[in-house]
Amino acid sequence: MKRTVGVGLAFLLGISSVSNVVSADTGVSNEEIVEEEVVEFDVIKEITLDMAIDRALNDSASLMLLKYQLDLINSQEAVVAKDYRDIRIDVRDLERDFDDLRGQEGSFQERYAIYNQLDVFGDTLIQLEQAIEKLKTGKVTLQYSEAEARESIKMGTIAAFTQFKMTEDQLELRKQAVSVKEKEVAATKRQYELGLVSRDTYNTALRELDIQKSDIEQLEKNTYQEVVEFALDLGIVFTEGFTLVDPDLSDLQLVTQEKTTDELVKNSFQYKSQLEAISLAEFTRDQVYEDDDSDVYEKNEADINVQVEKQKLSQLELRLKESVRQLYYDAEDGYQAILDAERDLKNAEEDYQKLERRYQVGLVSRVNYENAAISVEQARVALQLAQKSYFMLTKQIEMVEAGVIQ
Repeated sequence: MKRTVGVGLAFLLGISSVSNVVSADTGVSNEEIVEEEVVEFDVIKEITLDMAIDRALNDSASLMLLKYQLDLINSQEAVVAKDYRDIRIDVRDLERDFDDLRGQEGSFQERYAIYNQLDVFGDTLIQLEQAIEKLKTGKVTLQYSEAEARESIKMGTIAAFTQFKMTEDQLELRKQAVSVKEKEVAATKRQYELGLVSRDTYNTALRELDIQKSDIEQLEKNTYQEVVEFALDLGIVFTEGFTLVDPDLSDLQLVTQEKTTDELVKNSFQYKSQLEAISLAEFTRDQVYEDDDSDVYEKNEADINVQVEKQKLSQLELRLKESVRQLYYDAEDGYQAILDAERDLKNAEEDYQKLERRYQVGLVSRVNYENAAISVEQARVALQLAQKSYFMLTKQIEMVEAGVIQ
């Protein structure tokens, strides 16, 4: 008779479930992935959004960790399956020995010993079946986690990239505001020199101008550091002149919800993972009921565990549905913001053209004329910001349709 192999059984039985792995690269040290790693950086002058996404996915430590965990669980699954097959063979051999001893004199003790062994093996088979089911659940959950992590990393890269471009627009807007403020301060200075305003009024205007300039300098400094770190995370050496290429926003359309909210929720990785948790709880409950040694308390506990997992699913479903609905509402508002910004830009351009004709005939001062030109630029930047905000919302919707609901 073969000897039963119990490799890793105690460890495997301790696995209740495989939890989701973080979907971003934070919290995963390089030492957990490889013992030694030589990091190489590329010198690149500009990078598009698609390039940034590809680099983020290819160099993701969390995705690498998930891959290793999947490899590990596949190995564990093979070990447990082999143990299960070996014990089934041992049980078959023992049953044959037990039958061969029937009717033989003096065979009671031997048959009793075999009976006890069969009882032990029966318990072990149940434990192995539990381990196999847990590993299967863990494997599926990890696969969902990997898919979810890829989408989350992709969205995180899009958000960071787009936010940097929005910050550039905001800086431009602030610089234009400073330009306006400088003209106002210059006018206030002339008024002060003519005795039309007090020195306090002039000093207040100067302080406000200095504060605006200081805020711009600080924002530029912070943004520069963040872009340097962003580039390094993508394996790029930051050099002077490094540029994030503007994404193409020329064809933004209103996103319509093609799938129902129910469909989107039930297709999400969180929902599917919770279904796996319910399935495992039901499998465990069924085993408890099939075990003749289980008492009423163990059966009651198994029933409660199933109900808990189902309640978690109900709560999750409500939260995910609300997230989906809110996202599509935000998308409608975001698209309307683009339309409003386009209207404001058109109005600003028309006002500027009218003012330009009046300026040419001397009916408007140069200061008012230049301020009108700045107003046009401010309206143009406001439109760019609205477009980029909506662009990010469309990418969030794509992520929802891919199965990731935040």
